Amino acid sequence: MSTYTCPECGLDYDTISPLDGVVAIRTFPRRYRSALAAAMEDESDEGIVRRRPQPDVWSALEYTAHVVDILSAHATFVREMRTKDDPTLDAPQEGHFDAISRGGGSIEAAIAHLTTAATSLADELDKVASAEWHRTAQFPWGERDLLITMRNAVHEGSHHLRDVEKVLGQVRGRS
Repeated sequence: MSTYTCPECGLDYDTISPLDGVVAIRTFPRRYRSALAAAMEDESDEGIVRRRPQPDVWSALEYTAHVVDILSAHATFVREMRTKDDPTLDAPQEGHFDAISRGGGSIEAAIAHLTTAATSLADELDKVASAEWHRTAQFPWGERDLLITMRNAVHEGSHHLRDVEKVLGQVRGRS
């Protein structure tokens, strides 16, 4: 029985092994760079990555910044869950989101932050012993174990990469 399948993107959490999760997380910087660079092929300025297709839908750079924050938070979550018994953890903050998306950051700065966050999380996940994936933490949304926490990080990065590609298509006039 599946723990969760995203109704929007179809990602089934049960298909993500710890090794696959680490590999996926390490690929996010390259995959986001590729999506953002593809948008620039037809454009002369980076403004396209800051354009929102609708006022209530984030831009590609805002989605990227959000993923930086999510991966950074998950690195902290994993470290705390590995080293403390059943810690209580807070919801992630959006520090990079403001700095990158609203602070005029460039694509290169966003990818540099994403690389740091993804590497930090993947390195923390590499430290999890096979017998530790059941370790839990209390979150505002309930108890989660390390395996679900890792799978959630993979889902966030994968799902929002689709959002980036969709938004870029919309602001470029392509569906």
